[in-house]
Amino acid sequence: MLIYSKNMKNSRLFETGVLLKLLKSRIFKTGLLILFLYAGLAFAVYRFFLLNLESHIKADDYLELRAVTLSHGLSNVISATKGVISYTKNNDRTKLNASLIKLKKSIPEVSEDYIKIMASLRKKPDMGGTILSYMKKAKRHWNYYTVPILLVLIKHHKLVASRIFSRGALGSLYKSTPFYAPGGVKTIENHIKRTSGFWRDFNIVFILGSLIIFGITLIFLFITAYKNELIKESEAKYFQIFKSNSAPIIMLDIKTGDIKDANYSAVNFYGYSEQELKSMNITRINPFVSEKELKEFWTKLRNAGGRVITMRHRLKSGEVKDVEIYATVLGIGGKTYYIDIIHDVTERRILENKIKEDKELFGTIAENMINGIIIYREKIVYANKSAQNIMGYTEEEMFNFHIWDIWDIYDTLNPAGNDEKSMIKEIAGRRLKGEKFDTKSYELKAVAKDGKELWLLIHATTILYKGDWGGLVTFIDITDKIKLEKEVEQEKELYKNISEKDDLTGIFNRRKFESSLKDSIKLASRYKRPLSLVMFDIDRFKVINDNFGHQAGDSVLRELTALVGTALRDTDILARYGGEEFMVIMPETDINDAENIAERIRKTVENSIFKYVTAVTISLGVSRYADGEDADGFIKRVDGALYKAKQAGRNRACVS
Repeated sequence: MLIYSKNMKNSRLFETGVLLKLLKSRIFKTGLLILFLYAGLAFAVYRFFLLNLESHIKADDYLELRAVTLSHGLSNVISATKGVISYTKNNDRTKLNASLIKLKKSIPEVSEDYIKIMASLRKKPDMGGTILSYMKKAKRHWNYYTVPILLVLIKHHKLVASRIFSRGALGSLYKSTPFYAPGGVKTIENHIKRTSGFWRDFNIVFILGSLIIFGITLIFLFITAYKNELIKESEAKYFQIFKSNSAPIIMLDIKTGDIKDANYSAVNFYGYSEQELKSMNITRINPFVSEKELKEFWTKLRNAGGRVITMRHRLKSGEVKDVEIYATVLGIGGKTYYIDIIHDVTERRILENKIKEDKELFGTIAENMINGIIIYREKIVYANKSAQNIMGYTEEEMFNFHIWDIWDIYDTLNPAGNDEKSMIKEIAGRRLKGEKFDTKSYELKAVAKDGKELWLLIHATTILYKGDWGGLVTFIDITDKIKLEKEVEQEKELYKNISEKDDLTGIFNRRKFESSLKDSIKLASRYKRPLSLVMFDIDRFKVINDNFGHQAGDSVLRELTALVGTALRDTDILARYGGEEFMVIMPETDINDAENIAERIRKTVENSIFKYVTAVTISLGVSRYADGEDADGFIKRVDGALYKAKQAGRNRACVS
């Protein structure tokens, strides 16, 4: 194949310099010479053959027309002569006059027809002397014998009408008639018209066709010459590119593999001079492939038209390089060559081997870690053995999962109660877009293949995996740890209840009361907020124990704390201080509100019926925290208010 760029602009054809170059090109001159030879041949054929042929055919047609016209004229003369003789005898004046007029008209017409046919015969020497001689005799007979008789007949028709003269006149006419074809004139005239039309159309078609062929051939010459120039330019540019290309390029003989040319980059790359390379066979720099393998490769190359292959080439220095060769078949100047474009991939191969080693190292580490490792994009694309063992799925099964199909986020990470799967989808979507965030570890709940719930400690991050963004998740099974933590938490809660709750009533005990009061005093002092304290006990509780027993007394204590709890606010703290004495800490409460709450508690108890005792009353002391006062002083003041309520008759609340 020739080198030709179809992308070159056709508008270049109309540039003055390009046109002049085309007109001077050898291919255009040769083609133009052939074209003029063709034009001369066409003209000669047309002038000396077709026009002569047309002339002969027309002459034959016109000769035939003259003969038939003459015959037709003589026929009219005979007919008119018969009419004159006949109508004279019959004394039919009207028809006689018509015949005489017809005869007078026909005589000069026939004489003219004789002159025309004789002229046509003289132009047709091929007709021979016999016909011409015969026609001459017929014309003389007409001129010197028949015409005089007819003129006499016209003038003396009555006399000539006798039998003796009529027979002589008619006989003379028949002798003057060379042939007879009545009604043939129209046929011949139509034939001549058709023939003339045919030759007119033929001439137009021939001339136009010749001009069209001439024009097309001329355009073809221009295009051929233009393409030839483009090919030359393309070849020149190719060799320029070939020589100056930054990649080493060598040109090989398609049959032998001999190096026919090499560019400057190849000279620099291999270390040989250009002449040294041109004197070599490709096997000299590629000794690591057998001749048989090379021939097989070249055969495949010829069939495919282009191939990329990686080989090892030896330089002049002895150094061996890994090269990637783009080999193709190219036609130049009517000959076919192999073109090898060579890229040094030695460093890339070293890097690839390093990447391969790193990949193998990663695989070895990943597959032997106790941590589960998962890489995901739209779905899971990698899961190590530990991940498979922890989740209970095979690798193929894992590949069918989205990351959110196996994990649910731990409740503490989703306090708003959002759907866990939607949250994981949202997080995974952000990672797939390349967003990097949140690299700390989380505790996640997973569901194994057998349905068992697992707790995993995971660390997730965004990674670039095989050119696309994805997520990397590492995790360990902490199910036993979570279980142990829950057990410890339960034990702590139990201990807390034991240390802070009163066994009998279930409300806070004195220890919890004292710590809570100190905390409340600190807050009230720091932020200058009101704080009140209520202390109450059961009136004559000893009498209840003595009369109804300690079991009844314990029941009264439990029922009482339950009643008081219903009268308090969520922020209030109720505690058993000792025996039948109780304390209520009221944050954010001034003395008036505290007194009202205390009165509400008193009435609630007074109006309630207990299980073992019909009526129970309580006495209450109410105090507001004073700035700078400690807990003991605060308790002492509220205790004094309670004592005051007792002294005043019980079943009442007093303020201190």
